[in-house]
Amino acid sequence: MNANGFQRYIIAATNLAEAEQIAQDNGLRRREWTYAYCGYPTRQLKDGLRVDSEDRLLGDFKPEERWLLTAHLDKGRTHDV
Repeated sequence: MNANGFQRYIIAATNLAEAEQIAQDNGLRRREWTYAYCGYPTRQLKDGLRVDSEDRLLGDFKPEERWLLTAHLDKGRTHDV
């Protein structure tokens, strides 16, 4: 986390191994990113994740997931999913 309490990068992937590959492909060290999901057998976003800019989201996020992770950035947006 950075000084504001935000994760540097959040990665959406089918599983942790795929997330690790995305991080490696983007030149990230392990402490620079987090896997977006938890829960088994159903996958859900981890609680409390936030980013300080939308370009910190890597991988294939659903539109509603992207909105949840970035809603604090622009209070004027609406959720049209």
